[in-house]
Amino acid sequence: MLKEEGVMPKTRVQLKNQPIFPKLKLQSLRRQRLLKPGRSHLLRCLLGAALGLAVALAAAPLQPCRAAAAAGPGQSAAEVSHSGAEADTESASADAGTATPTVVTVGTEGTYPPYNYKDDQGTLTGYDVAVVQELDKRLADYVFELQAVPWDSLFLGLEAHKYDMIADQISQSQEKRQKYSFSADSYFVSQTSLITRTGRDDIETLADLEGLKVGVSVGTSFAQIFETYNQENEAQIKIQYYEGNISSVLEDISGGRLDATINDAMVAQKYISDMGLDLQVVGTAVAQTPSYLVFRQDEADEDLREQVDQALADMRSDGTLAAISQQWFGADYTGTATWSTAEAEDPSETGESAAEKETADAEPDAGSLFDLSYLLQSFPEILKYAPVTLFIAVGSMLLGLVIGLLTALIKLYRIPVLKWLAAVYVSFTRGTPLLVQMYLSYYGIPKVLLFMNERYAWQADVSQIPAIVFVYVSFSLNVGAYLSETIRAAIQAVDRGQLEAAYSVGMSRRQGLWRIVFPQALIIALPNFGNTFIGLLKDTSLAFIIAVVDIMGQAKIIGARSLRFFEVYIDSAFIYWGICLLSERCLLLLERRVSRYLPTAAV
Repeated sequence: MLKEEGVMPKTRVQLKNQPIFPKLKLQSLRRQRLLKPGRSHLLRCLLGAALGLAVALAAAPLQPCRAAAAAGPGQSAAEVSHSGAEADTESASADAGTATPTVVTVGTEGTYPPYNYKDDQGTLTGYDVAVVQELDKRLADYVFELQAVPWDSLFLGLEAHKYDMIADQISQSQEKRQKYSFSADSYFVSQTSLITRTGRDDIETLADLEGLKVGVSVGTSFAQIFETYNQENEAQIKIQYYEGNISSVLEDISGGRLDATINDAMVAQKYISDMGLDLQVVGTAVAQTPSYLVFRQDEADEDLREQVDQALADMRSDGTLAAISQQWFGADYTGTATWSTAEAEDPSETGESAAEKETADAEPDAGSLFDLSYLLQSFPEILKYAPVTLFIAVGSMLLGLVIGLLTALIKLYRIPVLKWLAAVYVSFTRGTPLLVQMYLSYYGIPKVLLFMNERYAWQADVSQIPAIVFVYVSFSLNVGAYLSETIRAAIQAVDRGQLEAAYSVGMSRRQGLWRIVFPQALIIALPNFGNTFIGLLKDTSLAFIIAVVDIMGQAKIIGARSLRFFEVYIDSAFIYWGICLLSERCLLLLERRVSRYLPTAAV
């Protein structure tokens, strides 16, 4: 109908007169049978749409910080948008004819309320964001753009020039000062407090934690407080490291796996309230942790740092910094009130500037992008955890073989009811990420046991179950689902006539399977077993998600102390590679040895 009305011919004429890709020889493609007749119109439309989308994306400007609606508790998004528009208009009129402002990409975690997080509209907001926005208003030579990135990627991104500055409640340390530049003055001082289960009154100071188990996110200033305490005291605090934010730590305190942790009091209160946990924040602060803006140690970034330092000093002197703190927290937490500065760890209070501290503490190669000596030094520390990785891989593989064999036999012999359960198990396991299965195991099994304790008076002590047990459970079930299909295919590949011959000489089904079918199926499946084991070895790097320290977990812990992530990741890569090469060699020798006894079964 459209063709009769002239719609299609008109469209073809328009494309012919105004081709998007005039050099595309469609007729030549037809002659070479690379394009079927009648599809040239569709191809032109698709290419035109792709070109238009690419042009639109390239032309779309990034949203600058001053246009990002990061309204405080008493400020609406419309007000921020209106004030941002006015600021842009005034800046454009005042800077007419001047050079284009330099874009400064600011990295922030975006998952650390109330300092930096995304609101219901997906817009970055929080105290850190408000401070950066104020810097954006005051520094006409720069345009600050915020970008949310994972915590462990902040410093790597700064080194790779993906970000020019970090605003994420970063504290100073000697190792950090050797590699990065910090703002001369802090812009916030957090109250580091103890968090315990409600009603527990035997923990009030760090000394009360001696001999107890605490949890803390790796690489944070709170981890440094625990590590420093253990270095300075004979009695040790048992530290269990976690990856990610504080939520996993609080869950384990509530579940009885941990005794306590330390964190920013306001952050902890918000998480406890949002998660509905029966926890308490101990009133007395155990430490005060100043937060700084972080820069690269490049001469090209010195001007940016100096202007930010001056702007922060002006914000402190005219009361703007305190006003932002009042807006978000209802009090001045910028270091001039609330707490005694005698306990603060701010280097500026010693009369020595941050730049002087950096010069005094820096080693000759402190600012280098790669430190070979640190790579060699950290290698044996990471290698010590190779047995943990091997135990997880080997143990999970053996358990997975048993689970996979039983599942394969159930599906092969179509056992009623069980075959449906086996099909659901395999489908669910292969259709969900291993990480999700680990979380379901780590948090789900204790809830089931607690339910059984209440319902049937079981006496299972959930808090005493080691975290590595849940690693074995999740890894074994995961690898068992994949091995079940490998085993099933290998058994079916064995000639069924051999099993019938076994019956003819008086063997039972069990004897025939065990003596005739399984040995031949093993040879067929062995290469796939090897591939599965190699993949399992690498998957063990996820164990640190639930606080089991293996090769990758130890690499992250060591890297977080010095922020030399690149070096420790190279170490871990070589260790994994070496284990995989050794495993491949052993599996190859096993294949050759077994094939000697069953030459006809070799594939």
